[in-house]
Amino acid sequence: MTKILRHFTANDEQLEPFNFKRELSMESYLVENEGVLGLDNDAFASDSVEIIEEELTLKQGRSSKDTDGRIDILATYSGEYIAVIELKLGQLESIHLEQLEDYLRQKHQILEQYPDIINQEASSIPKWIGVLVGSSISPDLASKISNG
Repeated sequence: MTKILRHFTANDEQLEPFNFKRELSMESYLVENEGVLGLDNDAFASDSVEIIEEELTLKQGRSSKDTDGRIDILATYSGEYIAVIELKLGQLESIHLEQLEDYLRQKHQILEQYPDIINQEASSIPKWIGVLVGSSISPDLASKISNG
C-alpha cells in the first residue's frame, strides 16, 4: 500500500503555518499527539497508533552509508503492523526514502529489542510499514511512491 496523505485540522479556527524549528520538536509533538499519525479509518486509524520508542539506534542501520542509524519513531498500528516513521523538517526527497528503506532492512534488530511488539493473536508474522513525515514532498518522490 502506498499513499500520500496530508493532515489538516481546522475546527473553525484561523490557521497560520507553523514550522517546526527542529526535528526533535516535530517528534515531541507527534509523541504527545500520536493520533496525528493515523493514516486511514481502518487498520491505520488514529486510535490504533501506539508509539513504542523514539530515537531507536540501529547498529549499521544505514547500510547505504555503512553507519549506524536512528529511527525517529517506532510505532504499531492495530497491534498488527510495525511502523518505522522517519521525520524530516522540510520537503521529502528520494534520499529520505532510501534512509527509511535502510531502517526497514534492519527488522531483525527491532524484533530482537522488542520481541513482543505485536499482538501474536492478531498476527504471528509481523507486517511492516514505513512512514515518511515532512512539510511537503518532491514531485519525483511523490511519483515514485504513487507508482509503488
